Amino acid sequence: MEKWAYDLRAMASEFRESRRFKDLTDAIDRYHSAFSVHADLLEAKRAINTLHEVEKDESERFRFAAALMTHAVAMYARATISDQDGRRPVDVTRSFPEELKHKHAAIADLRNTVVAHYGVPKGSHAHRWNDERTVLRWHPEGRSFSYLSRRAGFVAEAVNDLAILTRHAGLAVAAAIDERELKLRALLKKFENDPEVAAVAQRCRFKPEAFYKTEVAVDAFWHGVGSE
Repeated sequence: MEKWAYDLRAMASEFRESRRFKDLTDAIDRYHSAFSVHADLLEAKRAINTLHEVEKDESERFRFAAALMTHAVAMYARATISDQDGRRPVDVTRSFPEELKHKHAAIADLRNTVVAHYGVPKGSHAHRWNDERTVLRWHPEGRSFSYLSRRAGFVAEAVNDLAILTRHAGLAVAAAIDERELKLRALLKKFENDPEVAAVAQRCRFKPEAFYKTEVAVDAFWHGVGSE
């Protein structure tokens, strides 16, 4: 039995200049964007879970905690804070209650003033992440300067907030995926007998053998494993 798969993003690229397919192109973009945000949140969750594991061992905590913390903050921010250039917005924080909005703001401040950029921290997480001083030593032998930096491997309270935020954001994204999938399915049904769509689909076949590196991964693709 033959199996077929089609790269919807590639199809959307071909349709983009045609007003007749604007709704279909938008639906593909919106659905893809929701799953892309979902993938970022999963990355943040994996980093948080691994961080909880390595913090039990002092040696592993010293080696890996800062990198995992940075990755978790970056992935959460990519999903919820970054400008949506090239990705349709999924406003996952809109439904957050006030308490979660305060937690989100603290993570955003940590990302914007310490992790991704240099700035003046406003939130408690960022203040605790990095402490920098330039010190003048004045003693009988003379005067000298020192730059001092004390950087935390991770901030436990921020990690806990990230775990809560990614869980709630994930629920919002899951709802967006379901809603957008219904719209996309309806539009694909509408155009299923359209000869122009059929021609573009044939040009945009997806070949998992070229995308994945192992036969196991290819087989998993055809069985729907890893599609969520």
